[in-house]
Amino acid sequence: LLYAMESGGWSKDNITQAPVSLTQVHTKELNSQFDQLRVVTKIAAFMYDNLAETYTKDKNSRDIIIAGALLHDLGKFTEFVPRDGKVQYAENAKLIRHPLSGAIIAKNFDLPDTIVHIIAVHSFEGKDSHATLESNIVKLADATAFIYITSFNP
Repeated sequence: LLYAMESGGWSKDNITQAPVSLTQVHTKELNSQFDQLRVVTKIAAFMYDNLAETYTKDKNSRDIIIAGALLHDLGKFTEFVPRDGKVQYAENAKLIRHPLSGAIIAKNFDLPDTIVHIIAVHSFEGKDSHATLESNIVKLADATAFIYITSFNP
């Protein structure tokens, strides 16, 4: 995470300004990347725990799901950059959106392929890609949280 933050120009002084979206979340207090990471992780863990308990089957995927949920938006710290006192898109944001940049960063740090996969396919770019149980759970948790925060748009 530190590498992604520094690569995007973020520091301990401005990191709390990192948004979920620059264009789709219009309620400022709901547009916190760190809040989004926390809630997506909680939702994903809750989903997995309840599925495993209800169906009495456990693939031992909980740790992968939690790691993937915590890191799924890793690339947002390079897609969105602080510039001139506000947050803007990075120059290459249209070419390399956050699922790709996050997956590249994760792979460069030798994270397991299961986590790299979650990062790479959690957004619409991964729509036609192979999906694992773990990536589906994180993708659904992320979509659910995003739908919730955008429902408060004026």
